[in-house]
Amino acid sequence: MSDRSREALAELEHAYNLRDLGGAMTVDRRRVRHGLLFRSAALCEIDDRERALFEAMGLALLIDLRTSAERAHAPTAIPVRAWSRDYGGSGGEIHTIWRQPDLTPQGARALMLDVYRAMPDEQAAAYAELLRRIADGDLPLLFHCTAGKDRTGVAAALLLDLLGVPREAIEADYLRTRTTLRHGLARVRAALVEMGLPRWSDAVLEPVLGVEPDYIEAMFRSVEQSCGSVAGYARNRLGMGEEAIARLRDRLLTPPTND
Repeated sequence: MSDRSREALAELEHAYNLRDLGGAMTVDRRRVRHGLLFRSAALCEIDDRERALFEAMGLALLIDLRTSAERAHAPTAIPVRAWSRDYGGSGGEIHTIWRQPDLTPQGARALMLDVYRAMPDEQAAAYAELLRRIADGDLPLLFHCTAGKDRTGVAAALLLDLLGVPREAIEADYLRTRTTLRHGLARVRAALVEMGLPRWSDAVLEPVLGVEPDYIEAMFRSVEQSCGSVAGYARNRLGMGEEAIARLRDRLLTPPTND
């Protein structure tokens, strides 16, 4: 995929929070290859121009991290082979947050920290599949959830850490979601009213819909407390052997450079 095509992806009106994870430098002077790994929000409202761009990506597989109900409500609109799992709830039971009418901004933030601490365990089956498919060469691959920030953001952070990308660069990718969130508040508020859920203020909505450094840091601390490191999590919780991890790295990373 050309640089121009990658730039076009970021401007798609109906493909929220879509980006190529390529380009990041690892601690051992390798780079994540462009055009192999993409993340996004749900892809349920794609027009003809956008569909053509997705065809140009040549996706081999889409990993859908959404619940069964989410997928039924908003089916993916691009014709690509997909993997998903049947389950209810969401990472850290985030959906229970939406039904708390008296939630304060401070309470919303505390609940989101709990969501991120629980996410690596709650989504372990999906994250294991994501890593296995990459190691097996199902590339280019796109993974997504509904907003493309929590389940997807944690998946991207874990994967980039496993590749050896520094935490600062991982956090920077995670926080890129902030540039698109401001366009989603009105849409989410309307959807909440339609579903009969509490009419929260923007001050309450923002911690739930937002991304904060503390969220992703809480996730990493949880993984390190339980498994020692992300590599330990991949081996001991996701069942990835050293050979599979090495294959994953070789598929996604360029050779070391002296740049």
